[in-house]
Amino acid sequence: MTTTEDEGRSRIDIGVDPLRTGLNPYLVGDTSSFLDDLSKLVFPRTFVGGELNDELLDWAGPVEPSEGAAQTLVYDINDSAQWSDGTPITGADFVFLWRTLSATNGVRSAAGYQQITDVRVSEGGRRVEVDLASKVAEWRRLFSPLLPSHVVSSGSFSTAMDEEIPASAGKFLVAHADPKRGAIELNRNDRYWGDEPAKTEIIGFQEVGDGVDGLDQVRNTQLSFVNIAPGQTTEDAYRLVDGAQTRTITTGRMLTLSASTASPVVGDAAARRELRELIDVPEVAKLATGRTEDLALPAGANRTSERAAGSDPEALRGAASVERPLTIAADPRHPEAARAARAIVDLAAAKGIPAAVSSVDFTEAVEDLLPAGEVDAVLSWGVASPTALDVASAYSCPTPEQRRLEAKSRDEETGEGDEGDDEEAAAADGWGSNLTGYCDEDTQQRLMAALAGDMGDEELAAFVAGLEDEEALYTPIVGEQRLEVARDELHGPAEDLKDWPDGVGTAGEWELDEEFLNNRAILRKEQEPD
Repeated sequence: MTTTEDEGRSRIDIGVDPLRTGLNPYLVGDTSSFLDDLSKLVFPRTFVGGELNDELLDWAGPVEPSEGAAQTLVYDINDSAQWSDGTPITGADFVFLWRTLSATNGVRSAAGYQQITDVRVSEGGRRVEVDLASKVAEWRRLFSPLLPSHVVSSGSFSTAMDEEIPASAGKFLVAHADPKRGAIELNRNDRYWGDEPAKTEIIGFQEVGDGVDGLDQVRNTQLSFVNIAPGQTTEDAYRLVDGAQTRTITTGRMLTLSASTASPVVGDAAARRELRELIDVPEVAKLATGRTEDLALPAGANRTSERAAGSDPEALRGAASVERPLTIAADPRHPEAARAARAIVDLAAAKGIPAAVSSVDFTEAVEDLLPAGEVDAVLSWGVASPTALDVASAYSCPTPEQRRLEAKSRDEETGEGDEGDDEEAAAADGWGSNLTGYCDEDTQQRLMAALAGDMGDEELAAFVAGLEDEEALYTPIVGEQRLEVARDELHGPAEDLKDWPDGVGTAGEWELDEEFLNNRAILRKEQEPD
């Protein structure tokens, strides 16, 4: 139901796609449009839209670098900031995020954390000083969001939030999560210390897919908002519902094929280029999304159809065999990735290349199979318009600090290893956000310059284009699009849905029209049996 007036608590229900993944906003394997929105509602961010989050922080910024550091950042945490279980937000949460993201494969935007050499905490945990070996111009993106280290640090980071978010520090907390039933319920966070708490007490998420269930629930006012991946005619159907507005938006996410340099099949750049050349991007995009019109195709995608038809992948054909086929990994929890993988395998087979799909959990793919050369490429959601931080994350070599932390993390989990064994730590494997394993010293120097802000947008784009022309590491397939539907009685950031700066991420500002609630309460009263 959209409201629970009989209990005296306001409620808004939202229809979403099936909840197939975990709830960790930093894992590429968990990432989704829904999770990005959910994290905005339940986790604290140091900066929002590039502006200081003055409800979490009293101050943050660069200071005179410490000895040996290229950059030092200071964060002063608001004394009132706390997690929903009453635990204060402290520097321990910063330290946890640094150590974890610097030592975990398949995470988002790791490059900034890989430059951190030390985090010092003082003033009862409320002041945090961060030293970096190289300057990070986009430092405002660090530590956003923070995670509750006191409840997620004891187990595996990859599984700690598979089915729940144990503590929150946003306007809402997760009161109930049942991914198998496709339902998550948020309650207003009574421990939220900010000046503007959530206007509505309960937000309910329920999976609806793109079928008629969501249509019926919007039509009969059970759902006040919908955010789903659109089918071919989904928006047309919702547009006909009286009392509802619709819009289709393109998010900042891009379905991307990442080819591994550790692969025995595409480890050579010539084979990777041939793999890219045989991909008919518009055709794969259609099959991945189930739509044929208004797709968010990457630049130059239409030229790939003719190129694919005329390609002759001689090197790739010679590298693959029946015993060791070209193997494309895709997490079955991401249906677009799984469908794209099957399409690419079919295109390869049509060129006489033995090929297969590996349906495997993304974490297993990036932690084990890709580095070991057991799969050749993986499909996942990446960044559509990467900034310098994203580019550095995608192409950087593991740094000595990252290798040390990876070795330390493994030692802590296994209880083995000798502390201070720098030689062994330096040899530790780990790709971080780099899903290809690519590492080149000259490229690394350019990446550090870009990360420091010494490379303009045009120069960065030209650098990436040249690198990709030569190495063919990442092949973009299709941008993500979302259909949003809002009933007229839902009051959000603006009267017209098309003017909303964000969708579900703004739910803390939402409330239902009072006249609508009163009228429905009267109707329900009349429908009650005598």
